[in-house]
Amino acid sequence: VPVEGGTAACDFDSLKPGPWAVRVFQDTNADGRLNTSWLGWPKEPVGYGNDAPASTGPPFNLAAVLLEPGRNTARVAVR
Repeated sequence: VPVEGGTAACDFDSLKPGPWAVRVFQDTNADGRLNTSWLGWPKEPVGYGNDAPASTGPPFNLAAVLLEPGRNTARVAVR
């Protein structure tokens, strides 16, 4: 989704309630994927739900948000 004024928003209409890990990245070179180094470290800005640290790979338990029935919001800082 496009970033406008430093913010991007995306709606997911078919997710079932329960825990979902959130990971986002900014595709700075518009190639449609997260570019990484040969060690697997992201070369583009990345963020995880709950502002979870990324120092040990995708941290599902730390990045998981609990979706309740109805509308939910998860804010993610991208660094």
